[in-house]
Amino acid sequence: MANRKLTIFLALMLCCTFLLGLAPARAENVHLMVWGAIAGEKGPFELIEAFEAKNPGITVEYVQFRNNADGNTKLNTALIDGADVDVFVNYGVANLDARWRDLCEPLDAYMQQDGFVMDEHFSDGYATFENGVYGLPASTIKDLVYLNMAALEEAGLPLPAANWTIEDLEKYAAALTKGEGVEKRFGSVAGILGKEWAWYVQGVLGANCYYKADGTSNFDDPLFAKALSFVLKLENELKVQYSRTELIASKLDYITEFGVGNSAMLFASDAIIRNFLTQETYPRDWKIGFANFPALSADQEQNYKIGRSYFDYVSVAKNSRNKEAAWKLCRFWATEGSEYLFKYGRFPAWKQMDIESAIDMMFTDDIKPYFDLDSFKSVVLDFDSPGVVDDHFVAYSDIENTLITEAEKAWVGMQTVEESLANAKKLADQAIAEAQK
Repeated sequence: MANRKLTIFLALMLCCTFLLGLAPARAENVHLMVWGAIAGEKGPFELIEAFEAKNPGITVEYVQFRNNADGNTKLNTALIDGADVDVFVNYGVANLDARWRDLCEPLDAYMQQDGFVMDEHFSDGYATFENGVYGLPASTIKDLVYLNMAALEEAGLPLPAANWTIEDLEKYAAALTKGEGVEKRFGSVAGILGKEWAWYVQGVLGANCYYKADGTSNFDDPLFAKALSFVLKLENELKVQYSRTELIASKLDYITEFGVGNSAMLFASDAIIRNFLTQETYPRDWKIGFANFPALSADQEQNYKIGRSYFDYVSVAKNSRNKEAAWKLCRFWATEGSEYLFKYGRFPAWKQMDIESAIDMMFTDDIKPYFDLDSFKSVVLDFDSPGVVDDHFVAYSDIENTLITEAEKAWVGMQTVEESLANAKKLADQAIAEAQK
């Protein structure tokens, strides 16, 4: 009897061993490294947590880098050296253009495998290279005007019309400026990038406004002189807008100047909205309203600054050792995961997102009274108007820096607007020629 029991036991053991041999081996955990420039607590950590919950066996580590020259160089070095980078975010299509050929994994095969069709998820205008996809669009951006609604009411002004112009802006800035000395409130303040004035030209010409059709720089187009002259008039002559030189010299923060009520309008991208989503940083008793970026000319056919443009592109590193898992994260980041970034002011590229519920996530009940949500929806969330979609980047950084440097000299009176733009044209063309050798 004992022998029979032993025989049965051994038979069962052999059967179990056989069955276990047929079962697929449990996959080892995959660890992904993702590099992004957004503070982790401003959406990426929540996005990663949601992704890990949907993908057991994949863990994700987030590395933050600075989206500036040094930070992007650090990322590029890590990608070239084969460091542990699996997924990374390109901020602006120019950065993707610089990386796609050597540092980005082509995504077309992964999309085909998953039945992922770009046009089902994103609107027209996303970047492709040689008809391939090397980064999924993960956010859109729009340059616009923030307005102090209490200051507008005090001046008897309505929110600007959708098609307002620089002539209208001049009148608004003058009406909103009041006081003198330390008590002065400027009508407007712009960023300190040194290129915001060129956005007016971009509004007229749209994509690739820095270049002529023959590939040389376009800085001798009269529109550049018109735009720069207008901004200098606001700042230096009419004194209704903070001057760039004053902001830099006094180490003033243009966002703060608007947030504390020292300026009634702020020219900046919609990414700045995250600074005002709490009363802690800039406590206020007034609403923020929104307006489109003004047109340079009343008769221009289209103001391309009204539309939204793609900005963040999330890519799989060519040297990643976990490309299948990296693709899964890349896809999630650009689609359903983007709601975790939207709530902190990163506007989605994914057109399937429930915008109304996302708005409720962004504007908590305690902050809603401090925003004009009607103008937010009509201006900020205008996904239908055409935006700017650059696709030409020869010596882009060099010629843009040249434009900024030469414009600075006009700002401080070292040279005329015409001299500045003539020098910018000459130096930019040299940089383009050198880049094409």
